Amino acid sequence: MKALLLIVFMSVSINKIICENATESDEADPETVQYLTCIQKYNLTGTEVATKGSYAEKCGHACAMKAKGMLSDDGEFIKDRMLLQGFPPNMTYVEMTRMQMAIEMCARQVTQEEDECEKVSALMDCLHTKMKDPRNLRKVK
Repeated sequence: MKALLLIVFMSVSINKIICENATESDEADPETVQYLTCIQKYNLTGTEVATKGSYAEKCGHACAMKAKGMLSDDGEFIKDRMLLQGFPPNMTYVEMTRMQMAIEMCARQVTQEEDECEKVSALMDCLHTKMKDPRNLRKVK
């Protein structure tokens, strides 16, 4: 349960920060501009509440990760940025270590997805599974 809350916290925080900063002005920060450009690409408004598991939700997460520098334009995960953005202030050292391991493992595991929305969704699912049960963080030979 804690793992799910952590992943939800990370995703909601990113979306919230970007939506709060979204403006029509010329002075919009680069993250906001990138987010708005991305959601327009997928015909999302940025204000609708996407149904859980829908393609709109998956693309919203992908756009948020792109805007925060965690997903490159080539669809590659930028793990260092994910680690910097992904830790809530009250996270313990053990939880941080688990999250770091989960990010490393999951980023390698979901490379077969070509669609960036599906790739981010697969990453979120993987992180949830890995963080839910620490035994899932053991390396498979």
